[in-house]
Amino acid sequence: MKIVVCVKQVPEPSALLSLENGVVSLKTVPLVTNPWDEFALEAALAQKDRYGGTVTALGLGPLSVQDVLRYALAMGCDDAIWVQSDTAGSQVDHNMRASLLAAAIEKMGGADLVLMGCRSTDTGMGLMAAGVARRLHWPVVSCVSEIQAVNEPAKKIRLVRSGEENRELIEVDFPLVVSVLKDIGDPRFPSFMGIRKSQRAEIPFISARQLIAREEKAALTLLEQKNRPARNTALEMIEGGSAKEIAEKLAEKLLKETRSPVPDELPQASMEGHDQHDRDVWVYVDFHEDRISPASLEVISCAKQLARQWNARITALVLGTAYAEPAKTIFGYGVQRVLWLDNPKLQKYQAEDYAALLTFAMRKFNPAALLFASTVRGRELAALCAAELDGGVLPDIIQVETEAERVVVTREVFGGQFLSRMVNETCPQIFTVARGIFQRAAFNATQTGMPECLLVDLAESEPKTKLLEYMAGEAVALEDARVVVAGGRGMANFDAAPPPGMDSKESEIWRARQGFLLLSELAVTLGGSVGATRAAVDARYVPYAYQIGQTGKVISPDVFIACGISGAIHHLAGIKRCKLIVAINTDADAPIFQQARYGVVADYSEIVPALIKVFRALEGRV
Repeated sequence: MKIVVCVKQVPEPSALLSLENGVVSLKTVPLVTNPWDEFALEAALAQKDRYGGTVTALGLGPLSVQDVLRYALAMGCDDAIWVQSDTAGSQVDHNMRASLLAAAIEKMGGADLVLMGCRSTDTGMGLMAAGVARRLHWPVVSCVSEIQAVNEPAKKIRLVRSGEENRELIEVDFPLVVSVLKDIGDPRFPSFMGIRKSQRAEIPFISARQLIAREEKAALTLLEQKNRPARNTALEMIEGGSAKEIAEKLAEKLLKETRSPVPDELPQASMEGHDQHDRDVWVYVDFHEDRISPASLEVISCAKQLARQWNARITALVLGTAYAEPAKTIFGYGVQRVLWLDNPKLQKYQAEDYAALLTFAMRKFNPAALLFASTVRGRELAALCAAELDGGVLPDIIQVETEAERVVVTREVFGGQFLSRMVNETCPQIFTVARGIFQRAAFNATQTGMPECLLVDLAESEPKTKLLEYMAGEAVALEDARVVVAGGRGMANFDAAPPPGMDSKESEIWRARQGFLLLSELAVTLGGSVGATRAAVDARYVPYAYQIGQTGKVISPDVFIACGISGAIHHLAGIKRCKLIVAINTDADAPIFQQARYGVVADYSEIVPALIKVFRALEGRV
């Protein structure tokens, strides 16, 4: 089995970066292997251990990329190849990177399996797997949490993809491209012999000009990069003579701040009597068990902002045979048109078929822009469509504005330390909308309509990707939660005696899990979800699905309650969008207090039970 792992070099995720003449300066910052790619390396090496074969690390960029390739060799890769380019490392040129990586893989004679991390910690675009796969004309499976089995004689592999609502068991033909999640397995440490081998190795290189004679025109333009505005926290410490008194004061503050009236969405000019529109803005609407995905409702609200500025009509796109009736409900969310794309093959989600339908429709109707939610499916489809149309994608946008014919968007980069204003120069302009930024579109039962059905032919060939079954996923809806209660390494300080017979590590995990059960009780009381830091996940206190941060989930609840969390920079990257932060920590100097609106210097195991009692007595949720 021939496996290629694409590895990227990024700034140390915990480093504080700065701007120099509007550009992120990396002069004094250590450069390391993208943490997500370390999991891809582990997945590749684990398959080699199980089935045999070879693992080649493939890196793209300047001379310093050799460092991450040597690290891959030290972990156990058989060889490494460096694609030499001083410009392809541009943080906005994902098209060029995908083209070069695909060309390099072809020059290497192809592969059975290409692995990479699901995103990077610098720009966080998460588009590379689909972009490379489309250029190779291979299938792609994004956000894989488990490789179950490989049938090499039949050239098939079984994978588990973790999505927002569930997990999917998928069978795919070789060759294919896969992006992996942290669940795939903890990266192994480089061995002593591996380190010696990597130090002596001569890493062959291929010039970017050897792969692509003429550089592609950049699909994306970076207009401006600026520091993220400082959080206006105005920290207020909550004190009292007892845990009950502190809890009562804190509850009063939270109820006062979170119950102020908030409109469902920005006011919209009436469309009544106005049938002429300058442009068409499309929204891909995803369904789960006949229910519109909450993330799609946020995308509709983003589209409304764009439509007001552009005098545009909003068209909602629905794919799949099963959604004829549910599609009718979309009119109630304020769209002017619903286009239902149908084909008998669309019984279940298939990335290649869905992308084929979407690109067919875009070529037929030529919309000005197409918006997806920043979900597993949304990112995958956006990248596949853009690659098919030779265009670009701007993912995770948090703000939209228009300048004549183009949309100027703002997105977060480098763990949210900076904001980039960017433009997609291709048409249609394709974007994915960050979760939790835009209010969900409100439903109005008086707005009705009839979807337009577009029957689209698909190739009769057997699909390379088969969705075998849906499996239950972790019930951790962090991205959609209004309230999140999270714990860190401090959870292990829970004051309770573990069962006899446990060693020190088992006792630590047991105590921490009791602490998380307590946080879960508070979260349920407040109608929220439970989250965790990377340190808590790495220590096996809770599964990866709970992780918030640079290599976890980015959340934006109304209230975030941090318990026993110090506030490491990689965790702060996941909570920068939170509207109100409460910090409970025994260390008054913990960095988390610098981000908090309210702080409590105390043991969470005393304050949390008191909060539960107070909110239950109030019978109210924040």
